[in-house]
Amino acid sequence: MIRPQTTARGPATGDGSGATAETPGAALPRRPVRLSALALLVEDLARRLWPALTWAALTLAALLSGLLPLLPGWLHLLVLTVLLSLTAATLTVGLRGWRPPSETQARARLEASDGAEAHRPWTAAADSLAFGADDALARALWTRHQEAMAARARALRPAPPQPVLARHDPRAFRVLALILLAVAAVVAGPDPWARILRGLSPHLGTPPPPVLAQVWITPPDYTGQPPLYLQARPDDPARGGDTADAGAADRPAPAREADAGLPPHSPEPLTVPAGSAVLAVLRGGRGTGRLDLGAEPTPLDVLGDGGQRLTVTVDSGTRLRLIQAGRPLIDRPLRVRPDQPPTVTLVEPPAADAQGALRMLYRAEDDHGVAAVRALVRPAGGQRLGVPLDLELPAPPPATDGSVAAREPQRARRDLRAHPWAGTSVAVRLRAEDARGQTARTKAVTLVLPDRRFTHPVAQAVADLRRALVLAPHRARAVAQGLNDLADDPSAYDERLPVFLALKAAAARLTLAPHGQARDEDLPPLWSIALALEDGSLALARRALAEAREALREAIERDAPADDIQRRLDAVREAMARLQETLAETLPFASLPVLPPLPENGAMLRPDDISRMLDDLAALNDLGAKEAAEALLDQIDQMLDQLQGARPPTAAELRAMTEMAEMARRLRDVVERQQALLDETFALDPAAADGPRPEVVPPLSRVLEDLPLHGRRLLAPPPSGVAPDVTLPFDLGPDGDGRPPSTGDLRRWLEPAPPADASPAVEGTPPAPPAEVRIPAEVLADLEGRQQALRQMLEDLMADLAERTSDMPPALNEANLAMRDAEGALAEGDIGAAARAQGRALEALRQGGDQAMAGMARRMGLRTLGVGGLPGLPGPGLGRGRGPGQGRDPLDRPVGGVSDDGVGRLPTEPDTRRARDILLELRRRANQPDRPPPERNYLDRLIAPF
Repeated sequence: MIRPQTTARGPATGDGSGATAETPGAALPRRPVRLSALALLVEDLARRLWPALTWAALTLAALLSGLLPLLPGWLHLLVLTVLLSLTAATLTVGLRGWRPPSETQARARLEASDGAEAHRPWTAAADSLAFGADDALARALWTRHQEAMAARARALRPAPPQPVLARHDPRAFRVLALILLAVAAVVAGPDPWARILRGLSPHLGTPPPPVLAQVWITPPDYTGQPPLYLQARPDDPARGGDTADAGAADRPAPAREADAGLPPHSPEPLTVPAGSAVLAVLRGGRGTGRLDLGAEPTPLDVLGDGGQRLTVTVDSGTRLRLIQAGRPLIDRPLRVRPDQPPTVTLVEPPAADAQGALRMLYRAEDDHGVAAVRALVRPAGGQRLGVPLDLELPAPPPATDGSVAAREPQRARRDLRAHPWAGTSVAVRLRAEDARGQTARTKAVTLVLPDRRFTHPVAQAVADLRRALVLAPHRARAVAQGLNDLADDPSAYDERLPVFLALKAAAARLTLAPHGQARDEDLPPLWSIALALEDGSLALARRALAEAREALREAIERDAPADDIQRRLDAVREAMARLQETLAETLPFASLPVLPPLPENGAMLRPDDISRMLDDLAALNDLGAKEAAEALLDQIDQMLDQLQGARPPTAAELRAMTEMAEMARRLRDVVERQQALLDETFALDPAAADGPRPEVVPPLSRVLEDLPLHGRRLLAPPPSGVAPDVTLPFDLGPDGDGRPPSTGDLRRWLEPAPPADASPAVEGTPPAPPAEVRIPAEVLADLEGRQQALRQMLEDLMADLAERTSDMPPALNEANLAMRDAEGALAEGDIGAAARAQGRALEALRQGGDQAMAGMARRMGLRTLGVGGLPGLPGPGLGRGRGPGQGRDPLDRPVGGVSDDGVGRLPTEPDTRRARDILLELRRRANQPDRPPPERNYLDRLIAPF
């Protein structure tokens, strides 16, 4: 902005400098002149525009402060008009008559800035020679002069602008305006443009309602995370645009925090899982709100009552902004955490357990919890008959922090012995799925599914034909021929007409199969035939119990509700009761001999043991003790496996049981005779008249009081017309109701009655010294003869036992030696030594009898004696000092402490009762409305896992 100007000293050059091409002035730089002109321009404009700039700063400060919208509409408009008018007026006055500086003015300021104004080197360097151009000396002097001026002109530096406003604004109003502007800019915060727009938009007429902006961010239900809440009241002056609420001061601090929500403006990002639902609600203000999640803003839907709302699902985004009329009401950084796919691994390969069920140990993980885990069982090596298996497995609980954490492996047990693929090679693969449908799979593991082995030969043959049909469906006619061959031998299945008809019907169905190809519906009849042959009428009851057990285990593994688990517990009880009723109707209890229980097998299984354990299982599940509940469920499974395995004894077992019953009767006779002889010998000893009487109760009688229902039925009187196999040495109870005698009854019957004239001892009276009593020789001889006869009975019994068992119990030899010692003592008249020897004989007889019965059972091939001493019925035998109520469970495991192997522990009844009482107390306190909210929230968190 330099006006060109010619010089009077010579012709102007083409560039307006006044110097010719031959003068040194033509080579002078132009930049210092331009900078000097710019400084002149700044100084001139500063002096002209400082009033307008001062009013503009005051106007901007007023807009940024946010005070103008607080004024009434007319006053807001008036103040804004005055400020803008003053700014425009001063700007107009300042720019009136303004012209840009000329080059001459710029050179003059440049020459004056260095104190060289007297010589004016820049002007001199641009002059030209007026006369004497023909004189060589004059030209040389002129040239030398111009070079000197040009050197001085090049050394000149322009001075910075110096507007000197203090002379025009002696009270420094301009500085006050700048200070107010700085303060207003700080108050405006991160969004000054919104305040400027509100200040430039006065609202005349009815003021708009106050703005209330709310945003709820609700994570998906499967994450288990609480929703986030943001609220903003930017029109509330009392809180400076924060989240004020009428009546908030009257509520407790937790309630106020819940109402206020998270800060609407903060640099801290909001972390939400992908798929969260964002609900924006806007009330009041003017204009349509928009929700910005980092992409294109979406306008809110206007409702009928004037409010606005919008619901969107956020899967990505970097910022959450709710905007109205250009101002952000809520503005927070956003971090969307993507949903990771699940993972599933096999901790160990699937394998069969002792009961023939398929056990799987695996670990499934997901950041928000695994929704479902399935075991996909497919045939290995080609297609087969049978429906593919998709087994539902228990899924682990979700993580509370949204992270994939290391978890304990999950266990699953499935009984697949009834499936057509049992006994064949299959490929097992686990698949985990989260709530969003993302899946993960393990590598396929090839194994042979465990199958059921039948004891009935025809049942096993049918099962083998069924398996052959599964592997080769095209060989339907060959399998049909095999079924016909089995049906043509009725003696193999006791000539049972239903079995014959079922075999023939299945064979005919396969013979008529289209194209000789079997189908899936041809398999169930074969399995039903095998079950009917093996179990008889027990098949349906066993199947119902197996299904009820699987349903119960599945419910406990997946943490089903308490009412669901209770319903399945009732189903197990009903199925178990039906099976026991079927067993009672099927097994010929009245015709079986009475057998002694085998002591070596530990505790006895009572009929109500499983029911009681089911009650304990329900209590543990109510308390949330999942590990203890699963451990107890494993024990119940073992007991139910024994119950399901019950079947009538075979003919060989019946013969062996008869022999055992006869040996037991003879052994019991020896024990009872020895007990009676001991009582008589002890009564003759005057030194022991006032001392403790040695008591040796026959072990076979001691345990009879614990016999369960099935054992009591054995002791019941036989039906009319049927002679009992063994005559019992005692009555069946005073009422004749078939109730077995108690221990007290046995002791009372076995002990000699006190004399009728015996008088009770008086407390505090010293005993009289024993008088010398001479025992008649004939009494001693009678006792000695009876002891010798009893020893002979024992030796005969030992000889018969030697024919039936390979190992003679050492205790019986000790009893024989003790009887010899008793004979010798009686021959010498030593009553005390004889009584002690007879006591040793009794104890040895007890131990030897138990060992002899166990050895005979093993030698004769009897299965484990169960409830009531019947082979094939569930439950181990009954031993001395071991049983329910003595620290052992029905499976002979310790309860209330660490097990024998130091691994597991089941809670005792006091532990369970105390845990239940604590849970009820927590629930009672959580339901009291007068408790502070923080305490109630804490109690709710304690109760939540249960």
